[in-house]
Amino acid sequence: HFFLCETELEQIHNLITENDKVFLRGVAGIGKSELAKMYAEKYKKEYTNILYFHYTGSIEKMIADCHFADDTDETEEQLFEKHHRLLRSLKEDTLIIIDNFNIVPTNESLFSDIMQYRCKILFTTRSRFDDYTSLELAEMPENNLVELVGKFYTKTEKKIDVVKQIIDEVHG
Repeated sequence: HFFLCETELEQIHNLITENDKVFLRGVAGIGKSELAKMYAEKYKKEYTNILYFHYTGSIEKMIADCHFADDTDETEEQLFEKHHRLLRSLKEDTLIIIDNFNIVPTNESLFSDIMQYRCKILFTTRSRFDDYTSLELAEMPENNLVELVGKFYTKTEKKIDVVKQIIDEVHG
């Protein structure tokens, strides 16, 4: 179950339309990845290509590990060069989502390279990227949390005080 405000999807769309690269930021488990996927689903007609990458500590490995139809038995270095060249050629009608980009940009040598891609990139991150366009996700309002609990606990309405106390104890 996923709760969000329609305005967040619209904010992402406005930011990425104006800036091409956007960092969707928030604490772990707040729903950044799901929101990015929902954005891609809602606005899929505006993109010719949508690519989804999961960052695991290296941009080079992330790019080399993606699979394209014409990949053969090339080395990781050859795959990286070929994929990187293709990604650099993509235009504004492509959306790339890079999920879990929880790093400091100076720790990643290829960060400036991917920031030069002409396509649009939506990053999900827990890190601060103050020099770049970002959208901070806030915690869910209490009424949404109570509704979410209700999806799993049928006695929520009868035990609303207890449910609210639990939500308060775990800081939302």
